[in-house]
Amino acid sequence: MIQEHRWGADHLSSIRRVVTGHDENGKAVFASDTEVDASGPIGAALWTHDETPRFPSDGSIPDPTSYWPRTGGVRFYIATLRSGLNASANDAGVGADIAALMALYPDLVEKAASADSSGFHTDDCVTLHLVLSGKVTLELDDGAQTVLVPGDVLVQNGTRHRWIGDDDEPATIAMVMIGAAVP
Repeated sequence: MIQEHRWGADHLSSIRRVVTGHDENGKAVFASDTEVDASGPIGAALWTHDETPRFPSDGSIPDPTSYWPRTGGVRFYIATLRSGLNASANDAGVGADIAALMALYPDLVEKAASADSSGFHTDDCVTLHLVLSGKVTLELDDGAQTVLVPGDVLVQNGTRHRWIGDDDEPATIAMVMIGAAVP
């Protein structure tokens, strides 16, 4: 059954997630077809995995054990950055988002503690971003900036950075995070 996705006034409110798998005979099947709430502080956690996939698979949806993937693990999120957001830990809206995220994923405390008051932080991941809507600026720790618009792809290789939202509208971004080995 094909369903329309609902885009809210400022972000995606739900996402249809279809997962395939194998039955007991190894035949391909649709394992699930569900709506995922995308209104939370990270939007939606669409897929998480901390182990190397093995096939055949029944298509079970793994429960996330942490926000961050382990080395070789993967996370697939959809996130919406509010308009006018300078991703600063001092911003009241960001503080509320961080508190909500920490309630879901306690391991964010360590990463949040490493972020300074300007919002700069480093992720131990290769993160693949696809801007779906809106406009957002990525700033690196040396002050270099680039503006990303719908259709732009960013490959973030564990560098120190922060996000700056556009003043006119929020940006919705699809992110695939792959856990990296860090010395």
